[in-house]
Amino acid sequence: YAATRFGLHGSLPTAMWTGALMLPDILWLDSGLQRWTDGSMLALVVIVALAAGRMVDVQRSSTSRLVAAERARGIARVADQIPEGVCLTDLEGVITYANPAWVRLQGLASPQAAGGRTLASLHVDEPAEPGSAPYEQPLGAGGQLRSLVEHHRADGDRYWADVTAIALLDEQGRPIGRLSTVRDVTAERAAAAALQEAEERFRVTFEQAPLGIAIVTLEGGFLQVNDALCQILGRSAAEVITLGVFGLTHPDDRELTRQLFRQGDPQERFVTRYLHAAGHFVSLQISSSLVRDHAGKPL
Repeated sequence: YAATRFGLHGSLPTAMWTGALMLPDILWLDSGLQRWTDGSMLALVVIVALAAGRMVDVQRSSTSRLVAAERARGIARVADQIPEGVCLTDLEGVITYANPAWVRLQGLASPQAAGGRTLASLHVDEPAEPGSAPYEQPLGAGGQLRSLVEHHRADGDRYWADVTAIALLDEQGRPIGRLSTVRDVTAERAAAAALQEAEERFRVTFEQAPLGIAIVTLEGGFLQVNDALCQILGRSAAEVITLGVFGLTHPDDRELTRQLFRQGDPQERFVTRYLHAAGHFVSLQISSSLVRDHAGKPL
């Protein structure tokens, strides 16, 4: 029963316990033929227990491998239809399966070409310290690791990959490898960098422009003003934003300003008077342009 239930871990203690019970009789009480008979019986019990335990372990190991292989085939059938790259690796980081999207992403000729490659061979940069690379981080049950790394393609070209890895577990919950999804985000990173550069250029232009510039809501509130406008009005940015367009506009010019706001023309040029901090009004030539979203709706 112990061998059937627990394999070698159960049969070995059982054999040792049986030996502990029979050995005193064999050594001190038995003699002659009886000692030989009991000794042979003990040896037979130990051999049978160990053999039975070993057979159960081998059978379970074989069954686990079959289950793992069937599970991997099931994953592969699903992963073959996924547009993102998917690969399976063993505990040493060796790739055992890659879906067509992963193969294309790596620039390989066929899925067979992916077999035997390691995750380490894909990475451009060496880890700063041993064991610090994302593919070397342990993944527990239900664990997930997401990383942004630079990968090599087969032709030497490089791309940025958004990688999400989860642990693959056997029936006992022990790790047997990992499943990784890979997405090429090179274009996204380039677009984000270009947007950041454009925003920085706008910020520098806005802040350092020699002319007064403001971003105004459709209701006449200031969202942002630059230093040049603040100097023209002798006020701080907080004061200008607090007062708003109509708080600064000369009373005789407010109706014209309201009409222009109601018309919502995309471009308009007019002259108005704003209140200076010293108490006098400053004549300003305003050039406005309506900002719209991608659907053409005024922002």
